[in-house]
Amino acid sequence: RGDLELTDRAGALDTPGSLEMAAAGLRGDLARGRSLGLAVRADAFTVAMAADSIAADDVADAGEPLDGRARRVRLLLDASAHLALSGSSRLTPSVEVGARADDGEAETGLGMEVGGGLAYANTRLGLDISARGRWLAAHRDEHFGEWGANVSIRRVPTDPRRGLSLLVEPTWGEDASGVAALWEGRTLGRGAFGFGMAPEAAAEAWRPDRLDVEMAYGMGLLPGGGSLRPFGRLRVMGAGSRHVRMGTRLELAGPDGGPGPRLEVLGEQRARAGGAPSYGGGLGVAGGDLRVAGGVLAPFGEVTLDDASTGSLRFGTRLRPDADLAGPLGGFRVELAGEVYKPAGEAVRYGVALRGGVALGPR
Repeated sequence: RGDLELTDRAGALDTPGSLEMAAAGLRGDLARGRSLGLAVRADAFTVAMAADSIAADDVADAGEPLDGRARRVRLLLDASAHLALSGSSRLTPSVEVGARADDGEAETGLGMEVGGGLAYANTRLGLDISARGRWLAAHRDEHFGEWGANVSIRRVPTDPRRGLSLLVEPTWGEDASGVAALWEGRTLGRGAFGFGMAPEAAAEAWRPDRLDVEMAYGMGLLPGGGSLRPFGRLRVMGAGSRHVRMGTRLELAGPDGGPGPRLEVLGEQRARAGGAPSYGGGLGVAGGDLRVAGGVLAPFGEVTLDDASTGSLRFGTRLRPDADLAGPLGGFRVELAGEVYKPAGEAVRYGVALRGGVALGPR
């Protein structure tokens, strides 16, 4: 909730407004075997935006409230097969089909979604290759369409702190529903890489709307199991916007062989298509796992700054309680973080966030 203020040549607007969102889902396994899996998934979301009133100068219909809502419910059947090609490699084809119902001020009516994918994994080579796609095959709103595809080639060594890691991932359209973040455990909201860069329409159909490339090489140059890991990341959007990030991570081994203290230094370049690039840098520190009464603490902190005088400072700690204290919530974790953000030409902003998560069921 908050206030929206806008002043331009047409006049001035000032209105209180609100934005509300909720999403939920469930998944149930109908059959789970060594070579075949069958599951049903259901999810739903609702989002509403409202402006209570508008006080405007020289604007017609001033004072009229605004209200916009959108809702969607989906029910999908997900089938996959696991085919062993050798002792170290497997092939996993998958297909999903289901129905959806849309309502609100956006598209409305019933529709049918289909999707599928093919994944290849080789544990000996540390190689994962996958391709997936989804398509809104039919919808009551004939003018509404949705599709997407994604190809991913990933190479990860047995120990990610040693050896070459590589990722090449082109994406076309909307390769996954926004609610897919619920299934994949992704964080909804601002990402640290590529934030603020909207995709532009590709000049040719074959050109990806987004291309992500990551490369890192871990070297065991430190005693006690520590490593030095230079890395580079590139994101290119459809019409040429790009985000480049390069740096190195120094990581020490923990007392029990787990994650230890880490230090990360990086520089980055952001450029929109046809615009001048901007540059920035960052420093991140993590204290590793610290054993305390009742669990494990992992403090962290990071600071970033760019040439537009925009900077941020974020710090906090993560907590994982001991399994005997968490009981059936053995996968419980919580994070407490504070943030200081200074936009260019604006006052300093402060914030605090408390996040938690838990894994339920057998593990």
